[in-house]
Amino acid sequence: MKKFVAIVLCALLLRPAMAADQSATIQERIVEIPQGSIIEVRLLTKEKLRGRLENVSADGFSVIVAKGDQTETRQVTFAEVKSLKRVNKGSTAKAVFAGIGIFYVAVVVIGLIVLAATGKPFND
Repeated sequence: MKKFVAIVLCALLLRPAMAADQSATIQERIVEIPQGSIIEVRLLTKEKLRGRLENVSADGFSVIVAKGDQTETRQVTFAEVKSLKRVNKGSTAKAVFAGIGIFYVAVVVIGLIVLAATGKPFND
C-alpha cells in the first residue's frame, strides 16, 4: 500500500513539470518543424493560413500559401500567431495500408500454423 501511495504522489508531483513541457512557445515549436512542411496557422485575427513553411527568422516566419493557381508568400510575426500545427498529409492512407498488410500477414501465418498442425490444406 505504501508503494502505491508513493507512486501516486510522485505522479502528482511530476504532473506540473510535464505540463510545462507541453506548453512550448510558438518560436520553439516552429523551429522543430522542417522547412517545406505543410503547416496550419491560426492568427489572433481569426484568419487561418495553410501552406508550406518557407523560412524562420528571429521575428517570425514565412508561409507559401496557394490562392487559386497562384502562390503568395506571407510573412507572419510570432506576435500574430494564436496556434500552429504541422499537417501530416497522407498519414491516414499509410495507416490503412499498414492495417491491410498486417491482416494479410496474420492470415498467412494462421494458415501455415493450421497446415503444420494438421498436415492437411484447408480444402480437404
